[in-house]
Amino acid sequence: MKCYCCGEEREPSMVASLMCHAEIKVCRICVGWLQQRTGGIDVTPTLPVSDMDEAIRFYESAGFDIERYDDGFAFVRFGDQSVFDLDLISNMDPSANHAGCYIITADADEWHCRFSSWPSGHADQGHAMGHARVHPDGPERQQRANRPQRRQCGRELASEHDCDSCRR
Repeated sequence: MKCYCCGEEREPSMVASLMCHAEIKVCRICVGWLQQRTGGIDVTPTLPVSDMDEAIRFYESAGFDIERYDDGFAFVRFGDQSVFDLDLISNMDPSANHAGCYIITADADEWHCRFSSWPSGHADQGHAMGHARVHPDGPERQQRANRPQRRQCGRELASEHDCDSCRR
């Protein structure tokens, strides 16, 4: 699919139509460029990890691309987007790690499954790789954190589950 802004052919998942002009389709790269030109900022959180090799295996299994800077730091990307960085804190107690970031996405079920596929636990549990939470409606969900969070299958995120969307 061709981007109206840069003229490049892009995967359909990378292109979106303008709200008021459905015939104009713009790629994610051009949207990022426009965001910067209009005063927007791009922030990349750094998550502390106690075992860099384990953290890299975890995030690669969830579909991220990892670029090691050195033995103690790595850049985490998803396609063409910088998502977060990993910083080795070798004496960190994973149970005391309160760092994290939210992934704001239209497809929370898919992302929940990506993180849940790791043998060590669920997507909303803290572990040596940091604390991962996926919410469909962004930061507003933080204000409602005390209510049980549910997936489309109706089960709470923190409970055991075995639904079709998680068996991919």
